[in-house]
Amino acid sequence: MASQSSRASRSNRSSGSAQKEWLVCRCGVPPVLKVSGTNENPGRRFWGCPYYRVQKHCGYFRWADKVQVEDDAEKTKLRKKVLLLKLELRSCRWRLKVVAVVGLLGWLWLFWVWLQLGGQMAQKQWLSC
Repeated sequence: MASQSSRASRSNRSSGSAQKEWLVCRCGVPPVLKVSGTNENPGRRFWGCPYYRVQKHCGYFRWADKVQVEDDAEKTKLRKKVLLLKLELRSCRWRLKVVAVVGLLGWLWLFWVWLQLGGQMAQKQWLSC
C-alpha cells in the first residue's frame, strides 16, 4: 500500500505518455485518461480508475491539466538550475584558463631566470680561468 501511494506521489513529476506509466491508482493498475462530460468541466481531461462503472473501483481521480501545471513549474525550476550550472561552468573554465596562463608565465619566468643565472655562472668560470 505504501509503495502505491509513493508511486502516485511521483506521478506529479511526470508528463505525457510517461505519465500513465508512473501513475498507479489504489487498485494497483495504471489509470486511464478520460474526458469530463460535466457542465462544470466540459472537455477537461482527467486520470481515473480503469474499473469505474465496470466493477468495484477505488475512486481514483486526478485532473490531467493540474499535473501538467506542476510539471511545467518543475521544468522551469530545472531549466533555471541548468542555466545557473552552465554559467558556473563557464566561470570555472575562465578561471582555469587564467590560472593556466599565469602558471605558464611563471614557469617561463623561472626558466628565463635559470638561463640568466646559468649565463652569469659561465661568465664567472670563464673569467676565473
